[in-house]
Amino acid sequence: MLQKIRSVSVRDQALKALMDSEQKIIELQRAQIFAGRRSDDTSIVPPYSPIYAKKKGKKTPDLYDTGAFQNAIFADIREDFVAIGSADSKTQKLIEKYSEKIFGLDSRSRIQLNQYINNVFLKRMHGLLNL
Repeated sequence: MLQKIRSVSVRDQALKALMDSEQKIIELQRAQIFAGRRSDDTSIVPPYSPIYAKKKGKKTPDLYDTGAFQNAIFADIREDFVAIGSADSKTQKLIEKYSEKIFGLDSRSRIQLNQYINNVFLKRMHGLLNL
């Protein structure tokens, strides 16, 4: 058992757990944007115009119109960072209007992601070690 434990690279398994969590990262990013939250724990600003806010039923932008922007959100997972963006054609305009902080997880989303990744990691380790 000890030899099996020594043969497992915790770093490699942690990276694999992160890579296995790609869809969760995307899901959290979509939910966060839809809730009008930026990566720095502030609301997306500037607010919608009064006319559009009345139509949407809220002042804080959720960047949702047709769903194309949200559906094109991706997570590029590397060994030392995770980049989140959207491949939608409106992305650059949205960044210019609302800032690059529309991408990236805020503290609430990071807590949820950490819990998720921990569970994925533990399942991987249990499977590898037959626990």
